Amino acid sequence: MDAEAFGYHDRDADGLLALNEVFLAARSLGLTPDKLELERLFAGAKPRRASTSAHPGEEALDRTQFGILLARLRQIQPSVVGDAKVALEAFSDQDGLIDAGELRHALGVMGQQMSAQELDECLAQLPEQKGKLKAADVLGYVAGEERPADVDDA
Repeated sequence: MDAEAFGYHDRDADGLLALNEVFLAARSLGLTPDKLELERLFAGAKPRRASTSAHPGEEALDRTQFGILLARLRQIQPSVVGDAKVALEAFSDQDGLIDAGELRHALGVMGQQMSAQELDECLAQLPEQKGKLKAADVLGYVAGEERPADVDDA
């Protein structure tokens, strides 16, 4: 799963993830690091200055360094998949759909430390049907599963 998350968030295929990409990848694996915690772990993974056009001069991690960071993060933080499943079941309707606005509100109330931009980036990766998301897609994203297929606008 970690390799898939790395590959998915390495959109430019340069073999490197910058700090913001590492944050999103960790979230997609069900981990919930706060900014300071992730910055500390990122620095501890010994990032290198990237010379690629996607990350010019930025510090970034390769796959091995990313794996080290995740291992350390998992040691200090439990997975949120179980909690997410319970919460999603409470918010979903009989069709297994969750209103995107309600999900945004619920994440804020539950204390998820994500900026509006970070949340927008996460939600943008999930197919939406008339303002609603499939609870299974959201849980899959939290669990780090492969990105769901796009939904037709029927």
